[in-house]
Amino acid sequence: MSGLKLHVGFDIVNIDGEFIVSKIVETEAYGGREDKACHAGRFGLTKRTAPLFGKVEFSYVYSVCIYKHFCLNVVVYKDEDAGGVLVKTLQPLSGLGVILRILGKREIRCEEIT
Repeated sequence: MSGLKLHVGFDIVNIDGEFIVSKIVETEAYGGREDKACHAGRFGLTKRTAPLFGKVEFSYVYSVCIYKHFCLNVVVYKDEDAGGVLVKTLQPLSGLGVILRILGKREIRCEEIT
């Protein structure tokens, strides 16, 4: 991976003047075209995989399961060669009300957390 260090740690997001503070607790790394676990490794350069071939430190969100789930990737391999880190799990520390409002929910039931 490149010199970029994506630490498991804290992230603060400002949404319309309200803050969400979360802790990055789980990540998964993908390295290059040879890594078949990476969607760019399986499918090569396509419109959908193009961000992974971009500039190191670029981050992007993409959907899976027809917009049911969203994933955050950060490009960390080499400029113009696919590879990145998937941020798999965030633990909300502050701003849960903002998150629930964005999701259109009043509460989250335990069975919804996977």
